[in-house]
Amino acid sequence: AKCTACGACSENCPTSAIEFTDKQDLRTFQYSHYECLNCGNCVKVCPEYAASLIHDISFLKFFQLFKKYKARSATLQHCAQCFTYYMPVDQYKKLQSELDTQYTSLCPLCRQRSYLQAIKHQLQI
Repeated sequence: AKCTACGACSENCPTSAIEFTDKQDLRTFQYSHYECLNCGNCVKVCPEYAASLIHDISFLKFFQLFKKYKARSATLQHCAQCFTYYMPVDQYKKLQSELDTQYTSLCPLCRQRSYLQAIKHQLQI
């Protein structure tokens, strides 16, 4: 299973042991070993079955107790209309392969505008 960097693990972590930040065209995940409760929410919600709970015992990490470690990073896709970065490229590719629609190439705001324009056009006919 391959992580698409969707962020479901981060969004469902009760202690924020895994977090992500989007900066320009890059999403970066950070993991904090000391905050993890081993609840398994990250594993349960991962749509790709890519998350796992593996805790290593490290003498070095013991003295860096409150440090967050970079777990992974992913490039973000930009909107075809407004060029805002809105979704990880791997997640975008997966959606493109499974859905037969051009709407996945639009950010949520442009997608909403496009839907509204289509409805408006339908009502005028």
